[in-house]
Amino acid sequence: MLTLSEEFVKEQDRLEDLLRVAGQGTLRGLMIRYAMLDNLKLESQKFLDRYKEQIEDLEQQLVDALIAEGHQNVKSSDTGRTFFRRTETFYNVPADKKQDLIALFDRVGEDGQPLYPQFASMVKRDYNTNSFRSVCRETIEQDGELPSEFASLVKVSTAIKLGVRK
Repeated sequence: MLTLSEEFVKEQDRLEDLLRVAGQGTLRGLMIRYAMLDNLKLESQKFLDRYKEQIEDLEQQLVDALIAEGHQNVKSSDTGRTFFRRTETFYNVPADKKQDLIALFDRVGEDGQPLYPQFASMVKRDYNTNSFRSVCRETIEQDGELPSEFASLVKVSTAIKLGVRK
């Protein structure tokens, strides 16, 4: 379990003593209370950062254990949570290919209509990666693959991640 840093505890104690003297409703008291909450927020963020690292490490260990034991999902009676493997697919475009991809979005056929209408709404000289991911996924679900012109521009990768339901 993580514990509060000694410096944090000392500073909070010091500020609490000052607050008792200054009074809650005074300007000085409000500033002291603000400092206390801000310190707490910063200390909490340190906790969150440490927990996040630990959770990321455990996620990979759990995925590896689920694979090693041949499970797709396991319900834990201890925690009431179901741990399961899920596959995420990512569609990323290297920075040096981004303008080429945007040019593809812009292309129109002889009829003046976009060649790739499912991507047409993304043309803003830029695109949102989450929206791009969604449209790529939908295109593959409908057509079985991305258009061939995209193949040299889009790096497709998958990762097995841990999902948890409560």
